[in-house]
Amino acid sequence: MDTYPAGAKISLNGNDTGYITPYTIENLVKGTYEITVTLGDVSYTEKVIVYSGITTSVYKDLLPRLSKIIVQPSSMNLEEGDSQTIDSITAYYFDSGPADIKLSACSYSSNSNHATVSSVGTITGVSEGLAIITVSYTDVEITKIDKININVTTIPVEPPPTACINVSPGTTGIVPFTIAFDASDSYYSIVSYSWNFGDGSISTGIAITHTYNNVGIYAVVLT
Repeated sequence: MDTYPAGAKISLNGNDTGYITPYTIENLVKGTYEITVTLGDVSYTEKVIVYSGITTSVYKDLLPRLSKIIVQPSSMNLEEGDSQTIDSITAYYFDSGPADIKLSACSYSSNSNHATVSSVGTITGVSEGLAIITVSYTDVEITKIDKININVTTIPVEPPPTACINVSPGTTGIVPFTIAFDASDSYYSIVSYSWNFGDGSISTGIAITHTYNNVGIYAVVLT
């Protein structure tokens, strides 16, 4: 009898033999035996046929063996400077159920300078382009990997606001001279309109009227 790791208790037909693996049980008569090995809370039972003069070997790996890992999400779309942490990493084992893995238990690498990844699975977009993040996890000397596809885009830069002034009836007249000012042709993210009429008067709004009572030349400023 042998197991990995060694030190498993050996039972024969439900009875504790007092032996632990590795161990050879001798002087068994011909017949069928139920062999159970137990290590902690893991046990394995196998029926063995014993023949006279023939050694029968029983070996069992009592540790779950890693089959694959799955990383979620499998892809990310990031803008430059954005960061996103991996949602989850799940390990799958032969002859055992899946198990969640702590992000800090894995290792990470990026195949390009377009994205970086931290030791706890936080991915940051650096520059426009594509990157692949490789996630590695090792358990009982078995390493499995999964990959995340990263698409990094540039944040659009919006042009600054441009102010446009339309006046009616014109820019010259006889005092008192009333002019209608209209800024509705202004464009690019306008949030407010502030007028300075050049004669000490100010106002706000997209369309406004103002009367000049004194002769002069005035510079109107819209911000």
